[in-house]
Amino acid sequence: MSTVRIPGSPSYAVAKILGDFAADWRTVHGQIVGRRGHVIDHIVVGPPGVFCLTAKQQRGNVKVTEGGYFVEGQRVDLFAEARRDAAAVSNRLKMATGLDCAALPVVVMVGARLTVERQPDDLVVVTDEALALWLKSLRATLNENARRAFAEAVETPDTWLSSRRRRPPVRQSALRPSKRASSGGSGDGFALYETWARAGNHRFYVNDPDGMCLAYYDVDQEELVLANEGAREFATAMLGPYLKDSPRVRTDASITRGPSHK
Repeated sequence: MSTVRIPGSPSYAVAKILGDFAADWRTVHGQIVGRRGHVIDHIVVGPPGVFCLTAKQQRGNVKVTEGGYFVEGQRVDLFAEARRDAAAVSNRLKMATGLDCAALPVVVMVGARLTVERQPDDLVVVTDEALALWLKSLRATLNENARRAFAEAVETPDTWLSSRRRRPPVRQSALRPSKRASSGGSGDGFALYETWARAGNHRFYVNDPDGMCLAYYDVDQEELVLANEGAREFATAMLGPYLKDSPRVRTDASITRGPSHK
């Protein structure tokens, strides 16, 4: 299910731009994810890959540096939200297709005077005026089978529906996300949980709004396990101070079923 954007809103402006793309590009707008109704502005699939777009209305001077995003000289915490949504999209499309997916988070500034000193390594900031040209200038990275699979999945309601929650381990306490993980907006149910299983495993789990596990960090093993590579940046931000420097990292798609009772 997706929502209809209001004319005049930043999401409506971006939707109009994307509506002119050729048939080998697929887009869904205002996609509702999970039982809690979290909304992702735009999900785009094309020959260059999968993109998760966050549309923001911003007048005035905007500067992007490797240190963050600044409006009229004031730092604004915006990137966490975009990374969070891209991680959720990557995970859902991996589950739906069985193919690795690393959706690129893109922040589209509508109406801004944008200066980019340096783009973040894992995220792109672009104005609405430059969006179409930038997307179409990217080289193709998906083969035809992968593009078709992702395109079908983004338009399939089952991709975004709620999944059944599994019962948590013996002891579980909800933790407030660290300051580093804060998006500056509503969390919409993205959560960090600390758990202890009967076997004594001490772990922190990062869950999406539907309770689906995106990643966990095993404290004793000093290992970060990702459901998909696309969840790396968001999971690292959510884990914040609980994550040791330079942990081992691996991917395991089966963790989306949540913590086990082993």
